[in-house]
Amino acid sequence: MTHTTSPRLAPPPVGGGKLTQVRVGVARFEEPAASGAMAASLPALPAVTLPAVVEELLNEMAAAVRECARIPDEHLLSLKFVFGSSAVQALDLVDRQSVTLISSPSGRRVYQCKHLLAVYLSQVMRTCQQLSVSDKQLTDILLTEKKQEV
Repeated sequence: MTHTTSPRLAPPPVGGGKLTQVRVGVARFEEPAASGAMAASLPALPAVTLPAVVEELLNEMAAAVRECARIPDEHLLSLKFVFGSSAVQALDLVDRQSVTLISSPSGRRVYQCKHLLAVYLSQVMRTCQQLSVSDKQLTDILLTEKKQEV
């Protein structure tokens, strides 16, 4: 049996189904014992990669912030559906304004935060801190970060 669901309304079906196609706003899940008759009656969906879905969601969130200075609950639910608990962690970092964009005169730009989703969300919500440093200071920051990772 094939299920089509909106990520804004419900999670994927339970029971071993797998994601076969995604398009903006709609995901198609197929359970292992799919009925050929039912699957054939549904229109074919163009395959879209998850990054395209996320990009569309972030664009919708940015438009909502421009219009009413907040992200609607439906977008937050979609974010949680796509990213799970990582979305909550990212939103916490954004709420605490923990994402900083460090830029130097040479045009190099670095975000200081290990959570990539938090970086995107801080841009959307316009809460990203900004810090201008010299090229040498930026190099020192990057070298310090590299040493801490090793």
